[in-house]
Amino acid sequence: MSLSDDIWNSIDHNNPEKLDEGYAFKKEFNRLLDIFNANSSEISALVSQFTGIKTESIPEEIKKENDENQRRVKELNKKTPHHISEDFTYKRPYAFIFDDCAYTQILTWNDIYIQFVSCLARKDSEKLKEL
Repeated sequence: MSLSDDIWNSIDHNNPEKLDEGYAFKKEFNRLLDIFNANSSEISALVSQFTGIKTESIPEEIKKENDENQRRVKELNKKTPHHISEDFTYKRPYAFIFDDCAYTQILTWNDIYIQFVSCLARKDSEKLKEL
């Protein structure tokens, strides 16, 4: 969604030619993105079926709750790194880096905790037990 917004915001809306070009580009971008999303969902289902590993989806009630709470959440600047010592009150996580590997599409602090513990368990189960 951020890329889509960046594309739209980069169009010079005061220049009629650029606006027409940008609109045509954005329309084609959206069409191809819809195709991509459909294909990626089908590929994900196929891989899940083949491997037996089920992907978890966000329950609808949590999606609704997140939408309702979105206006109360101050968003972090996703383009600059943040550190654990900062105040994250009323801020929603987006991603984190652990052991030089980035983890994205994090929606809640609980998601960060689960992903971090999983990473640590794979890396060093003894340190996880100490923690």
